[in-house]
Amino acid sequence: MGFGDEMLPLINPDGGALGGGDLFEATGGARLVDAVRQIRGEAGAHQLPHVETAFVHGWRGLPTDSAAVAVLGSERR
Repeated sequence: MGFGDEMLPLINPDGGALGGGDLFEATGGARLVDAVRQIRGEAGAHQLPHVETAFVHGWRGLPTDSAAVAVLGSERR
C-alpha cells in the first residue's frame, strides 16, 4: 500500500526538532517562527511554494502537560 504520485502534506520542512535540535520548551516557538517565514516566503532553502496556511503545535509534556496550537494564514494582496 502506497501513496502513489499524489501530493503528501509537508510537515516540518525545516527538519523539525530532529533537524534543528530539541529546544525543549522553545521547540514550539521555533516551529511558529518557521511557519511565519513560510507564509511570508522568507524560509530560504526549505521554502515551500504557495504557502498560505500553517498549523503549529507545541507540547511540553510532564510535569505540566501544557500544549498550544496556532493556525496561521495570510491575505494575498
